[in-house]
Amino acid sequence: MRRDNSFPTLTLVIASLMFLLAATPAVAACTEPRYQTGRDFTNEQLGLVALHVAVDHADLSVERLACLAEHLRARNPLWKRGSVLIFGSLSAARDYVGGNVEVPYQGRASNPRQQAVIDAFWDSQRQLRATYAFDVDKAEQSLTISPFGTVGAELGAVWDTTFQLPLRGPARCRLELGGRCVMSIGKMREYPIPYPAEALRKQISGAVTVTATVRRDGSITVGEVSKRSSGTAADILETAAIENFKTWLVEPSARSQSIRITYSYSIDRSLMGDSPSIEQRHVVNTEEGRVQVTFDLPDRITIRGFPRSPGVESGAK
Repeated sequence: MRRDNSFPTLTLVIASLMFLLAATPAVAACTEPRYQTGRDFTNEQLGLVALHVAVDHADLSVERLACLAEHLRARNPLWKRGSVLIFGSLSAARDYVGGNVEVPYQGRASNPRQQAVIDAFWDSQRQLRATYAFDVDKAEQSLTISPFGTVGAELGAVWDTTFQLPLRGPARCRLELGGRCVMSIGKMREYPIPYPAEALRKQISGAVTVTATVRRDGSITVGEVSKRSSGTAADILETAAIENFKTWLVEPSARSQSIRITYSYSIDRSLMGDSPSIEQRHVVNTEEGRVQVTFDLPDRITIRGFPRSPGVESGAK
């Protein structure tokens, strides 16, 4: 007797169509952002999705990415469950490797070819901007914004923002600047808000206030800088604050904005030892020592640190 396998397929189609019906008005009302496919591991027969795409920063807003998710689902009614990883560059979408891969974070490789591979790996980790995840059987779909990519996961996981789709009401992120979601912070192979290595080693503290313009495309242009002290120690912190703030990218907007933010660096002895007394959630071990970052946006970022092996050198506060 021939077994009829059409029922599971029909059930999947019906479930998918019901899953899409609620999103149909949103799909019709929004404009899908442009994207490029980096890698596609999707199993069409099973409806299991693992897709890497790249989206230009001009389209990197919560609303536009939610629109992309809805359009992808509408065009692929047999998708059952999986995820779409959204990157800031096509090379990152192609190079990204998930899972527990051991790649040196610090130091340099012995030859240029190995170094190129390492750089590509960490760039792809940093360039992850968002993840669209869905499960048709459970009628679940979500969009997670990851301003730190997968680098510095101890901090990044805390400041990721997950939205249930379809969006209902204004999208507010955990990290915002001028009412715009922060989409990316930090350089490749760098802690998102680093404590300068020399300043940490010499136990230099201080504050740097930066006045900047957040441009319509979401990039940062630094203007006036003020600091509470002068000299070489203050210059180290000033350079670190400026270079870090330049790496920020926020959602595009129809207008530019002026922003004033203070980077406050302090040596905190409570971070020392095997069991620092300060709350562990934001504490990360770096090559230079322990670092903790607290965001009090839009006005202040506090970076506390303590060197791994404090020497006799000390800097003025």
